[in-house]
Formats: sequence, structure tokens, C-alpha cells
Amino acid sequence: MKKLLSLIVLLVFAFGVTGCASKGVTVEEIQARGKLVVATNAEFPPFEYLEGTQIVGFDIELAKAIAEALGVTLEIKNMDFDSVIASVQSGAADIAIAGLTISEERLASVSFSDSYFDASQVVIVKNDNTTITGTTIETLTSSLEGKRIGVQVGTVGQFFVAGDEGWGFDGIANATLLTYTSGILATEALKNGQIDAVIIDEMPARAFVQNNTGTAIKIVGVPLTVEEYAIAIPKNSDDLVAFINSVLSEMKSDGRFDAITLQFFGTGPTN
Repeated sequence: MKKLLSLIVLLVFAFGVTGCASKGVTVEEIQARGKLVVATNAEFPPFEYLEGTQIVGFDIELAKAIAEALGVTLEIKNMDFDSVIASVQSGAADIAIAGLTISEERLASVSFSDSYFDASQVVIVKNDNTTITGTTIETLTSSLEGKRIGVQVGTVGQFFVAGDEGWGFDGIANATLLTYTSGILATEALKNGQIDAVIIDEMPARAFVQNNTGTAIKIVGVPLTVEEYAIAIPKNSDDLVAFINSVLSEMKSDGRFDAITLQFFGTGPTN
């Protein structure tokens, strides 16, 4: 009920602020307003996360560059991950940047920019776990059968475990799926023995393992998926899509993309 009420409030707010989302949003409209509104979920390091009260990360640097190119200020709206697409679709946000994987299912609701990052889902377990392992997707998935698996709600990890025809996932047989509002909470549940594994995107998984204290955890096996991240944009916003793609292209050409990749990942570009 709370989620339903939140969605209703979001839709009412969006309609009152930005009008009918089906008409899309143009570069001119954003520039006239003087503000780019970006939806994200600051629970996904190193793409977006909190340093004190400030939202920072790789994706946030991309958002800053887009706002700068538009000549407007940047407003970041932090929300649950499963609300970011809805916020763009409804018009409550101009774009969403939150480690979003391109999929046919999401393309039915929003448009996407060009891909800017190659990603995958991985499995996190406790260091002393010897039953969940595998050198192929098939053997790793088989070892997860019947296990308690935690995911961040609304993510590809959830669809992989539960099975989803639109995403092309068969699901994991007899697994118990537990959803959490963030990958951090899922990882804490793993450390506390409430679940057997976490399935989440590789880069946040690396951050959780690297920054972990207490019960030791590790990434096991092989990547379960191959994905591409992109920026979600309202349907019928062709000039905004083209503008954002031009900014991404310029950043890759002039070295800014390489610089923020090194800053947040400690390595070169993955796309």
C-alpha cells in the first residue's frame, strides 16, 4: 500500500510540475527551466553513493557534465531504485542515471542513451562457503539452487533469480528470493547468516568486498550476465537523447570519461 501511495504522489507531482510525460522533454524546455532533474539511487557505489549528505560517484559526474553542457543547474533526486524508471516515465525527473541496464522491458517505458558502461551480475558469499561455486554460468547457477539469495529490489539480480521472460532469464530452481532496498543491506544479511548469497552488479560487489569489515566475504565463480548501462530518458525526447549522446561522445574523445573511470574504478574504461 505504501508503494502504491508513493507512486500516486509521484505521478501527481510529475503531472503538476512537468506536464504530460508522453510528450517527452526537449533540450529547450530544460534550458528554459534552468535545471536538469536527475533521478538516482545513492546505494550503488562507485556509480552513486553518499559521502556524508552529498551524492557522489561515476554516474553523478556524467550528470554534472550533461547539466554543464546544457548550461543549467543540476538537481539530484535520491529515491528507491525501483522508482527511478517510473520517475522518468511520469515526468518527475528529466533523466535517470543509476547503473541502469538496457532491456527490451525497460525500453517499453523509456528511451535510453548510448551505452556508457559494460556490466555483469556476480555472486557474493562468505569466505567459508564451499558449496556455492562454479567455473561456468551453468555450474554456478546450479550451485545456487535451493539457496537463500538476496538482491536489491528491482535490479537485474532479482530478475535473474526469480526468472523473467522479458529479460530472458529462466530463474534459479528452488531458490528462496529475499529482496532488500540496497545492496549494502543484502550484504549485511549475508554476513549475519540470514541468506546464503547476494547477486548484484560487479562493480558495487567489488566495493562491498573491498570496504567490508567483520565477517569476510568474497565474489565467487564467473559473471552471470553481460549487460550495458545507459541513461534513461522520457519517450519522445529525441533531441535530448541526441544531446546526451553527444556529451558522452565528447567526454570519451576529450579524456574526461577516462579520467572519471580512473577516479572511481582505478582502471580504464569498460565500454
